[in-house]
Amino acid sequence: MCDRYVPPQFICIGLSITNMYLNLLQQWVVVEFMDTNECKAIPTLWLSSSKEECRFPPESISARELLFNIKACMPANEGWPQYKIRHFSQSVTGDYSVAIQLELDAVDTSDVDAGRPLGRGRRKKKPIIFESDEDDGTKILAPTKRSRIVHCISDDSSPERCERQISRESPPKFIPTPRASQREPSILRSADVDISPAEESSLVKKKDLSQKSILEYLEKIEKSQQEIMKEIIDIKKCISQSRVEESDQYFDFKFPITSEEDFDSLEVHLRDKRFQGALTKELVRRGGNNLTSGVFGMMYHIFTDDVGRLFSYLGNSKTGIKKRQFSTTLTCGCIFDAFRLKQTLATYSHKDVKEKIIDWLRHANSRHQRNEKKSEKHAML
Repeated sequence: MCDRYVPPQFICIGLSITNMYLNLLQQWVVVEFMDTNECKAIPTLWLSSSKEECRFPPESISARELLFNIKACMPANEGWPQYKIRHFSQSVTGDYSVAIQLELDAVDTSDVDAGRPLGRGRRKKKPIIFESDEDDGTKILAPTKRSRIVHCISDDSSPERCERQISRESPPKFIPTPRASQREPSILRSADVDISPAEESSLVKKKDLSQKSILEYLEKIEKSQQEIMKEIIDIKKCISQSRVEESDQYFDFKFPITSEEDFDSLEVHLRDKRFQGALTKELVRRGGNNLTSGVFGMMYHIFTDDVGRLFSYLGNSKTGIKKRQFSTTLTCGCIFDAFRLKQTLATYSHKDVKEKIIDWLRHANSRHQRNEKKSEKHAML
């Protein structure tokens, strides 16, 4: 047998690290589509390498499927249309509810700036002017803190925006129109955040270092997984070799037994628990599905009638001839064990099996004599 031991903690190490790595990729960012000036929170996986374009599902998919793809951060399909966008670099978040709030802030903000964080404190609000009577011609400004109803009635609020503010958890379906024209990359870059060359190089270095560390960590995990798989393969080989040795040890013994000396040798071999288990499994296979076929099939497999007539279950004989006791042998114990292991025979009691064994041993001598007469007739012919 193999003495090697594999700790169970290493079996699921690959899955746990993979899940941790996938959690790092679940991030959302708010983008503005250049052709329609609409804002939407999308997974960062949908952005291109230049952060100036993104993939977005077509109009053929349902609103429920669109919401699922965004909320689950599903990878973008190459067949999806591509749009020119401007992403808000400071709106990247790992919380979907925060991304929805930033999306609503971007929609409500009149002057969207990609270089500063989004928030309700940054939005520009136009005061509502109520005109008085025509005689005096005075104008009164409304309070700066407007309720949601007043905000919905004001001229600078559309019904769609009002609906989004009332129901923030379930935003309406958003499908941007395909881009009609291509804008120059220089124009798009000028709209982004102004970053100095030194800061840009430091950000690139940090990004490269983080990606490199993740790759190195994954390589170490892959090596450890390979080592674990080698250990598992070696253990399986050891187990298979031990099973082959047990089966070879069993099948080296010839059945059925044709002499009393071979039966004594079988009893010596059955002192080994592995050999005893192998014989029990073979008797399970040899036995039938009822009481008679089960006992008779096992007994005929173990020895012939010539050897069986030398035994009785308790060692007694009506003819006065002394016989060997079969009930105290290890072979008899294997028969009872086989009945307990086989599902179709497990319902029979110990007494039922005992009576069938007695019946087989009682008629072993008469069967042997009939077989001898048949063989003599065949010899004369």
